[in-house]
Amino acid sequence: MSVRRILLSVLLTLATLASLVTGATYAPFSDIDTAVGGVQAGSVDVVLNSEADDEVELEYAGPHCGNLAHGESCGAPLAVRNAGSLSIVFTNVVVDDQHPECFSSVLDTRSALLQGEQSPAGDPHSDHNANDVHAGTLTTTLDGDADECQGRTNTVLVTIRAQQSPSPHD
Repeated sequence: MSVRRILLSVLLTLATLASLVTGATYAPFSDIDTAVGGVQAGSVDVVLNSEADDEVELEYAGPHCGNLAHGESCGAPLAVRNAGSLSIVFTNVVVDDQHPECFSSVLDTRSALLQGEQSPAGDPHSDHNANDVHAGTLTTTLDGDADECQGRTNTVLVTIRAQQSPSPHD
């Protein structure tokens, strides 16, 4: 065997041993980390007279509310509150009488709800912040033809719609 072949065999053996030793002891460091979090959506919630129900019974108060004469009126307190967490705009406030030919009902805070008390007049984005309360009176008057309206009972439906304000965190 030539010296050259012996030398090559020794080198190959040493290289093989070196790779086995290095490979067996080499362990790269590593690390893994994670993060967890959550978010919650805000809310829009209109509450009438501090009632959580979606339908609230109006309580008319007055000496003749159950026995109105032509031209007389009776009032029911109505407080409108933004119980949600976001600022809102009221998009519609509707007062419907069951018998509009006999009765007319008016909510005295209607324009304040639609316009907004904290914004310039005519601002379409008038905000009502969370927990804003607008207390008013719903007044119903018997003003129709006396003969046609005798003995009629009127049911008044107040519908108040709201949506998230364009600037919901005011």
